Amino acid sequence: MRKCILYIALIASVIILISNIVKLDFDSLSNNSFGSIISSLIFSIVFIILIRNKNNHIEKEITVK
Repeated sequence: MRKCILYIALIASVIILISNIVKLDFDSLSNNSFGSIISSLIFSIVFIILIRNKNNHIEKEITVK
């Protein structure tokens, strides 16, 4: 169940990241705020790491049994 929630959060953070990138004004990059893009990218990386750790934890439980 928790793994499903992590995947949903990852998908949501990727969608937010894409929407922030689409909102960028490429003609005048100095007027853009990059904080939202960086935070969305960090959230995506954190969720990927959490999913990977969860998968490794599940594999270790299977091999122990």
